[in-house]
Parts: sequence; structure tokens; C-alpha cells
Amino acid sequence: MKSTFLIQKRIDIGLSQASIADVLGYSTQTISLWENGKSTPSLPIWGKYASLLKIDLESFLFDKDKKDNSNCDTYIFDVERFSNNLCILRKKRKITQTSLARAINTNVISIIRFEKGMSFPTLNQFISLCNFYHKSVDELYFAISIKKTDEKKKKKIFLPIFIPIVVTITVGGITAGVVISNNKQNKINGDKNVATETPTPSGNEPPQNDPYDLGNFVNYGMYPQSHVSDISRINQLNLLTTPNSAGYYEYEGEYYLKETSHLVEESSRIDGGCYFNDNSAIIDGTEYWFKVDPIKWKVVGEDETSYTLFSDLILDASLYSSGEGKSNNYVSSELRQFLNNDFCNKAFYGVDLPLVSDVDNSLASTGDSVNHYTCENTSDRVFAPSRVGLGYISGYDPDADIKRENRKKLTSEYVRIKANAYSDYSGQYWTRTPNPNESTKSYIVDHTGGIVNIYYVDSIYGIAVCPMIRIAK
Repeated sequence: MKSTFLIQKRIDIGLSQASIADVLGYSTQTISLWENGKSTPSLPIWGKYASLLKIDLESFLFDKDKKDNSNCDTYIFDVERFSNNLCILRKKRKITQTSLARAINTNVISIIRFEKGMSFPTLNQFISLCNFYHKSVDELYFAISIKKTDEKKKKKIFLPIFIPIVVTITVGGITAGVVISNNKQNKINGDKNVATETPTPSGNEPPQNDPYDLGNFVNYGMYPQSHVSDISRINQLNLLTTPNSAGYYEYEGEYYLKETSHLVEESSRIDGGCYFNDNSAIIDGTEYWFKVDPIKWKVVGEDETSYTLFSDLILDASLYSSGEGKSNNYVSSELRQFLNNDFCNKAFYGVDLPLVSDVDNSLASTGDSVNHYTCENTSDRVFAPSRVGLGYISGYDPDADIKRENRKKLTSEYVRIKANAYSDYSGQYWTRTPNPNESTKSYIVDHTGGIVNIYYVDSIYGIAVCPMIRIAK
């Protein structure tokens, strides 16, 4: 949709930006941004917007004025009908959400959200869906059937779409350090987790490898990660007033979070500065917006019923333990509470929760011959990695360098506004393994990928969170 086309159609019928804004329920500033091409309206209002301009939906989307407006006058966009129709169409084709995500160049989390009516396709994704299902714009948008249309003769809708080539590099060396509880899994999991569907051949679709093979990367859940630097987008986000239960603000089908930076004092930071990817400095006490992106996980383990996933990025920060009585006991730690509450609520908002797992905190998980501070096992949805789970073995290890590289993690832009942000973008994160000799220290992974046990549980260093989860097959 071109801005000049929208402006001309509005002028032709004698409407002002204010009148359009009043009917659509947006501000005049938002209408101006749409007409100037600085942002685009979300899918649910396409039909109503087109109706106001006295054009049909196809003309609205593709800047042509050829058809009448009968469908826009007759049918009102219905979120439930639209999302249900997407689900029905996919099931009729007998394809998985993963396969559909590949076909329209998105991720499985987006497909799940589309089919639940929690977010909506972009224009490119909408057109890809039309082509994939051999549906006209009206049929897909209004969830109707146009009987006279010959499916085989329908023309594809062409729109320039950039499709990136994704290369997955598989590197071994990290092992799982957790045992699934079968009785709890049966209670928690129930039916197969839709977010872990694997593709099955359909029609002429060639067989594909299981995306959950060890070493592969998959998307599951979402978390604030990338800093919003576009001024026009920030201005729009600043107009939003009501977050959802996860603390996210929704704008044009995407989620955002605003957070105030809280940095360690200059003299305490390793390199003396914290920056975003565009090299702009992070200023302590400043409020920033972050886009909520899919979480990328590496598949590091599996058994007969589940996969173990390890976050590819350092996502957030939390003290291990603080205050009076601080200790490296994982059971009662602030770190564990954070992972299973605040982190879990944000990361899996609108998505099936990961499994409750029996997490091994025994001596065997520490890699020590003796450890005075091991604790009982825990049952968690999200957990910190253990020393052995990160590949540590005592004595000579020929794969030590490979394992060290695998343990190195980059920081998301979001975590850099927290106290452990470093300008080189590498970071350090907690394990759940206690120091074997001191109750107030724990093992962490440092920025070189090494596992060290000299850090206090309330340290300003090593307070990052790089979580692990288990999901059902």
C-alpha cells in the first residue's frame, strides 16, 4: 500500500485525517504516519480503512482502483473467524505449523499466534498465505468462500518479498544435566505441544530433517531483546498506556517492553562502557523500548519424550542470592525464583509452557569429588545450567576448547541495560552449581567460556541469566 494512493483516495472523497482517525479509533498522528509511509496499519483494520476510502480490499492493498466495495460493505473483519479459518486451512492441507512457518518465511511461534488470534500477519506474510492456500485476498481476509472461483485458475499474487537464506551450524560439546519426571510430564504436557511439531511431507513437499536434531537451533517463546532506536516508532510506543499481563505493549501486531536502565558504577564495570548494537551509549536511569523477539534455543539433549534446549543468548539478569542469609543453595535462591516466575511469565506468554522437569542438583551434577553445598533436586520449568551439564569433566578433556567456545554467550541488547552489560557484547552467566568450599560463592561461566567458582552470589559480576528448558516431543 502506497502512501500517495491513500492520501489521494482520502482527498477524492473529501475526508480529513481527523475524520479517518475518529472512525478507526486512532490518533491523527498515526494516520499521518501511515500516509507518509513511516508505519503501516495492522491487518484487522484493513477492511474498515478500505471501506472508508470507498475501495475494495484488493485495491487498498495493491494501490489499484478497479473493483467495487461490496465485500467491505458486506463483511466485517472478525478476529476469531480469521484465526480459526487459518487453522482449518492448515489442517485441511495436513501440514504442521513448522512447515507452514517455513513456507511463508516466519517462525512457528508466529504461526501459533496467528491461529490463536493473538497477532496478525504482515502484508508480505498475508500474501504468502493467500498464495500458499490458493485463496483470494477477500477469501482469506473475510474467511469466506467465493464459489465461482476456479481454484486451479487462480493467479498468484505477486509482491516483492526478501527471503533470507538461513544456514545452521551444528557444534557439539554441551550435554544435558537434567532428568525428566515422567509422572509430572503426563500431568503437565497432556496433548502434544503444538510449538514442537516437526514437519511431515505433504503433497509435493520434500521430506525434511527434524529441526530438533541435536545441535540445531529452534525458536520457542519470546523475550524483549532488541533495542528500538527508530524515533517515529518510539513516539508511537510512548502513546501506549496499557500493558498486558506480561508487561508487554502491543503495537501493529508486535510486542514491546519499556525498561529503565540500571548500570553498575563506571569503576565497577570491566570495560568502562555499555552500548547498543548501533554503538549508542546506554545511559543509566534512562527509559528504553525493546522489541519482544522469538527466543532462539540450541537443542543440547533429548530422551524418548522430550528435548533439552539451551538459550543462544544471555537474556536477562538476576542475583543468585542476596541479603541476610545469602547462600549458594539453588533450592531457595532468588535466581531459581526469577527463572520460574518473572522470566517464565514473560518468555512463554501466549505459548504452551515448557515441561516441569526434575533438575539434578546432586554431587554428580557438580563435577567435584566433594562438594559441601549440594542441595536436593528441584522441579522447575526453567533452570540454570549445571557445571557438568555445560560439558565439564574432571581430568584431561581433549574437547575442552570446543566446549569452552560452545559455552561463550553474547548478550541481548535488553540485558545490557542491566548491571552486567558490557560493550563487547559478551557476558557471563550463572550456573546452578555451588562453590564446593564456600557457601556464598557459586560457579559462573565467564566471558571466555570458562567455568569459574570465585564469584559471590550477590556479585555485580556474573549476574546474567542464560536459561535451559525441556519441551515435549
